[in-house]
Amino acid sequence: MVRLRHEAGRLLCDRDWEGGMRETLELPVPALATIQAGHYAPRYPSLSNILKAAAVASRIITAAEPALAGTEPDAIFLAPIEPEKTRAGRMVGGGIQAQVGIFTSFLQERAFL
Repeated sequence: MVRLRHEAGRLLCDRDWEGGMRETLELPVPALATIQAGHYAPRYPSLSNILKAAAVASRIITAAEPALAGTEPDAIFLAPIEPEKTRAGRMVGGGIQAQVGIFTSFLQERAFL
């Protein structure tokens, strides 16, 4: 994913394909977008820009300020939703040690370990 933007109640996502081709996807909101590791190269600020930013005073804006009064948030978290249970999927509960044990035995049963 190279670009992600929200316009007029929809999510627009640009992604690159091999050979220099680019595709734009239009998704209705709410939508879930994931970014694959390795495609994102962070841009680190230079030392001079870090020093400039440290010298500038930050302004704290509260929700009660007139500029933000009456505006709606872009997203609202309602509740977590568990995925549908399917034959292929399996929900594993318990602590991390128990989950690791179940996963290890799963891999050993199928001769992956």
